[in-house]
Amino acid sequence: SSGINAEYGGAVTREEAGEMIYPHSRNLWLPNGTLAMMNSYNKDTADMIVRDYYRITFVRDPLSRILSAYRDKFTGTQAMYEFRVYRQAYARAICEALQVHFLDSRPDGDRVPDEVYAYIEGELKKHCHPTEELEKDIFISLGLFWAFLIFVPDDADEALGSIKINAHFKSMTGLCQHCSSIFKYDFIGSVETLSDDMDFLKKKFNITLDFPSINSTQEGAISTEEVRKMWDNLPAVLREYALVHLEDDAHVFGYRGYETSLDKELYPWHNEKQCISKSKDSCTCTGM
Repeated sequence: SSGINAEYGGAVTREEAGEMIYPHSRNLWLPNGTLAMMNSYNKDTADMIVRDYYRITFVRDPLSRILSAYRDKFTGTQAMYEFRVYRQAYARAICEALQVHFLDSRPDGDRVPDEVYAYIEGELKKHCHPTEELEKDIFISLGLFWAFLIFVPDDADEALGSIKINAHFKSMTGLCQHCSSIFKYDFIGSVETLSDDMDFLKKKFNITLDFPSINSTQEGAISTEEVRKMWDNLPAVLREYALVHLEDDAHVFGYRGYETSLDKELYPWHNEKQCISKSKDSCTCTGM
């Protein structure tokens, strides 16, 4: 969504680091053009990666990352098949997931204020079309998008049926397992300090590497001003919940300004389960 797949970590052996040529590292890309995940390798290769590779990952400001993904997938004018899928089938699945897994079942009960239910119900009636209008675009408003991220549980793949939730909509820590005791990263950089981080890595591995620059006018990029405007346009009833949704990534990677005043008793039930199952203080990445 930013022109850089910032939440994916690339694996490069220490011995082969000098051979890395962006963006076609043979260790990172599969023959079909998709990024290689750990489950792309057999067990012996995966064990070798965990044991011997110098592991690098880049993260991004959580709010900027999510808003950029929303703008790219749901508000663009692209006519390509991928974007039609998001504006039609994917958008319809989001509408149905919110209706069935949040409004109808009300898993959070009184934990969520009536005004939140009323807002989401109004947005669904305003934007979501009958399922028989399969070829008609559905406008997923910013509020509906956030409501989906916040209130549909993390196993949203099941709620979406045959449509899998896009990786850009998931948390960075959930995707790349930064807190895992098995797969530990040797270097965690950030999009915000990309130039300095790459200079460090080039010096460390004696690499000559021309890395593309991203500016606020380039297609796919999102400026600080745009992020602020989109945040200001988010209904006030959802802002505190949005901060709750982003706080894990913000805490782990040291991004500030994500503190919330929302009482933990009002958290969605699946957020509470996550808080019980892990200690945030045990995984804090510093020195980015």
